Amino acid sequence: MPAPFDSNSILATVIIGPDGQVVTCHDGMAAYYTPEFKAALEKLVR
Repeated sequence: MPAPFDSNSILATVIIGPDGQVVTCHDGMAAYYTPEFKAALEKLVR
């Protein structure tokens, strides 16, 4: 697996921006339903 996708965690999230670059990686659970997370995703696609 390429480095950004190589995780030992069962729950792993990789966010890739419109330019194809990895924006962030997170292992484990997270609160993806928050207004802050939604705003970060919306900013990414602008």
